Amino acid sequence: MACFGDNTQAAAGAEYAFSTLGAKTAYVLFDETMDYTVLLARYFRERYLQVGGQIVGEDTYAGGATDFSAQIAKIENLEAPPDMLYVASGPDDIGRLVKQLRDAGVDEPIFGGDGYDTPLLLEIAGAAANDVYFTTHALFDPAQATPLEKQFIEAYEKRFGTPPESSFAGLGYDAVNLLAAAIELAGSAKQKAVPGALEATRGFPGVTGTTASRRAFTSPRSR
Repeated sequence: MACFGDNTQAAAGAEYAFSTLGAKTAYVLFDETMDYTVLLARYFRERYLQVGGQIVGEDTYAGGATDFSAQIAKIENLEAPPDMLYVASGPDDIGRLVKQLRDAGVDEPIFGGDGYDTPLLLEIAGAAANDVYFTTHALFDPAQATPLEKQFIEAYEKRFGTPPESSFAGLGYDAVNLLAAAIELAGSAKQKAVPGALEATRGFPGVTGTTASRRAFTSPRSR
């Protein structure tokens, strides 16, 4: 896998919410039907508590749901509103969730993971997506892009007629190039040769950032 670990992105979200935005209390809502969202919520909770945050409540929902009124009612019935909501959601649900939360008057900041990195968030939620924060792999904004990112954005738009819709376009591009670089390093495309070359990868310059194999960060003693 070329993506970051969900423990890493959840921790980054918890630290940013607590330290940068000053959100000291949080309510956690997550899709109970996916390992991704269940684990993301757990990792957020663990790190948020470690940095000094307080979880004032939590609830679940089933992925694919269209009515979140029961979940919203629990938030509205809290003794005091939380400073933020951490909502671990997949891309198909997050637009509906955000819109219904805002329509119900829940206006606290909403945080989440890279499941928010989809055009559906703005297409469905529209202006309701204001004050929504999420962690993801890259921001392909030409005004802020590195030379490598700008090259990718231009090539993608030329090929597909649209800018990259999300960071996952770049992540897929990096994954293929990582594999190509490993084949070149191994001097072979044979199945047994490539994994070792991937493990030996150091400082691969991708459009979503610099990548190294997990083995590159593991000392021989701790293996």
